[in-house]
Amino acid sequence: MTHHGTARQLTRGDALTFGRGRDCTVRLPNDSQISRMAGSITVLEDCALIRNRSATKPFIIRPVVGEDHVVEPGGAVTSLPHRRLQIVIAGMAGTTVHLDLDVSGVTTASGPSDLGPSTSEAVTTTAPFPLTPAQRKVVEALCAPMLTHSGADAAPATYQQIGVALNLSPQYVRNVIQHVRETLTGHGVPDLITDDPTRPGADFRWSLARYAIRNRWISTAPPDVPEETS
Repeated sequence: MTHHGTARQLTRGDALTFGRGRDCTVRLPNDSQISRMAGSITVLEDCALIRNRSATKPFIIRPVVGEDHVVEPGGAVTSLPHRRLQIVIAGMAGTTVHLDLDVSGVTTASGPSDLGPSTSEAVTTTAPFPLTPAQRKVVEALCAPMLTHSGADAAPATYQQIGVALNLSPQYVRNVIQHVRETLTGHGVPDLITDDPTRPGADFRWSLARYAIRNRWISTAPPDVPEETS
């Protein structure tokens, strides 16, 4: 674990605490927005357990690539499937404190975002139904930013971005994504719900992308997706 250029080496079974309190192993800035006991890190057999020990303040887990994960007060997450990640703690006036965590020494399994491009097939066989080549390309493009970016930029590609990348109409892309989602639901996959409250029943990009990545549909370098233009 590294903070402000100072590295601390931990082995299996070791633990440390972090916060602004004097009793913490890693002292964070004396900022009233930061809890005296913000959290702890325990090295397990194959990962690190990161626990939020604050009573009121959440913090963020940020992998090298992939979306942020909020750890609420009293909550805990493991570092899996990532080998490297960052703990981001909010301070006063928009400042943040970062703790860099490298668990590559104990973690043998990695998510696609940490491994980089693979030499295996573009989409694995874990899908509960066969994807057509057109569906595969759309799902790959949908997931591309989440496999190559971090933080707020790790969001599913928009219909417009996918259309530009694949030379397809945004409406066609929307129809493909909705059809894949409906087929998954028909196979008993739960929780593939809309994530856009302004367009009920229409936007399933987040839920489908998360499902595809979690189930390792995508195992090669995703296609280039253009940045959103204003």
